[in-house]
Amino acid sequence: MNSNFNLKPNEYLGCCNSKDVISFGSKGAFTLRQIFDRIASAFDRQIVRAIGNSLSQKLEHKCNANLLLNEGENCEILRAGSSEWQAGKIRLKINLTLEFTTDKSAKDI
Repeated sequence: MNSNFNLKPNEYLGCCNSKDVISFGSKGAFTLRQIFDRIASAFDRQIVRAIGNSLSQKLEHKCNANLLLNEGENCEILRAGSSEWQAGKIRLKINLTLEFTTDKSAKDI
């Protein structure tokens, strides 16, 4: 199952670039690009599959969760106040952001 998760580097880390390094102390360090790649990889496999399975059950299998999460499921919408159905596709888009906030007690270097 593919995913359409939009993981946008620097969306909330505007002053950083993908080569900047995030250290977790003695636990190790990663470049921002490595962090983004690993998060996207995790969502591609396990979480997207779990979301798809749960959606199929919650939506009583009336739409294809795989399509809903990827290219979109064919459907029609009847907008409030309208008298006609409009054909199209519905797709679930989940946007992820990685945010860094400075420690308020840290001094500027």
